[in-house]
Amino acid sequence: ISGLTLGFTFTILSIISDGTVRSTAVCLFLLIIIVAGILYKKIGVVVATIASSLATLVLVLAQQAGWIQDRMTSVSMLHWFVLTSTFVIVGGIVYFSDRITTQAFTNLKEEVTERKRAESELAVANQELQNRVAEVEKLKDELREQALHDSLTGLPNRRHLSEILPHEFVRAERSDTPWSIIFADIDHFKTINDTYGHAVGDQFLIEFARLFERELRRSDFVYRYGGDEFVVILPNTTKNQAVAVGKRIQSTFSADIIENSGI
Repeated sequence: ISGLTLGFTFTILSIISDGTVRSTAVCLFLLIIIVAGILYKKIGVVVATIASSLATLVLVLAQQAGWIQDRMTSVSMLHWFVLTSTFVIVGGIVYFSDRITTQAFTNLKEEVTERKRAESELAVANQELQNRVAEVEKLKDELREQALHDSLTGLPNRRHLSEILPHEFVRAERSDTPWSIIFADIDHFKTINDTYGHAVGDQFLIEFARLFERELRRSDFVYRYGGDEFVVILPNTTKNQAVAVGKRIQSTFSADIIENSGI
């Protein structure tokens, strides 16, 4: 405000010293209107325009009264009207230009804010979707694991065997190496269930599965085929070697598992 007041006073003094209202110093009035409009918006334009018009009117009247000596030109009320109209037009242009610019910046800011909000929501939605997908994949893996493994013994089941067996055939033929299959079951398992209960029968199956895991190689595969039946795949194993493995498992089960079960 102090700067505008100082500039306004300087403009009036310039006009007085130059001796005519039609001096180029009048352009400073326009500059003041522009600056006031930019800094103080509508109220700045109105105040600066009115003040410039009144100041010009006073200077015109003073020049007509001879208080300001113009050695070359004379002025009239027409000059005041023209200058005032110019002030009003310039002030209007400044006001509406500033308003349009401000509105454009406001719209741009709102658009940027809305875009950032949308991007943030999209990022959150994407993260939630990724979490859902991860959960679904995990659930699929768990369901597949459950579908391919026996819930009691934890061994791969018959379905898993049906998937892996063709691959083992192909691999054995390709490598031209022997491999064997052992079908094993627990003798008189139904009698054990009927006599001692299904809990003891389940314990027999669990211990039998653990026995296979202890006695077999890391390259061998054991499956629970169903009920008390188990299937063992022995890669790179001849028939005689497979018979020896079967007898060893049978002997170990007879000597240890029954004794540990208290039967």
